Amino acid sequence: MAVDILNIDTEPAESRPVLIKTVMDAVGELPGFWKAWISQSPDNRSFSIRIDGPDGCQFSYRFEKPHERGPEFVYRTIYDGVRRVSRLRAA
Repeated sequence: MAVDILNIDTEPAESRPVLIKTVMDAVGELPGFWKAWISQSPDNRSFSIRIDGPDGCQFSYRFEKPHERGPEFVYRTIYDGVRRVSRLRAA
C-alpha cells in the first residue's frame, strides 16, 4: 500500500499532519497505489477529500458539519468508502 498526498491546502496549517495521518491510516493496507487531494473552501472550514486508487477506484467526500471534521469521523468515512469502492470495482 502506498498513499501519496498530492495536495493539502487546509487551515489552520497545524492541523495538516493529523489530517494526512488520518487519510493514510484509513486507506491502510489496501493493495496498490492511492492518491489523495485535500482541499478547503476559502470561505469556511469545510473541506473535501478525493482519493483515487488502482483500477479506477475513486472516492470523495465533503466534510461540512463540525462533527464531520473530527479525525474519527474522517477516518471512518474514508475507511468505509475506499473499501466499498474497491470491492465494487473488483466485482
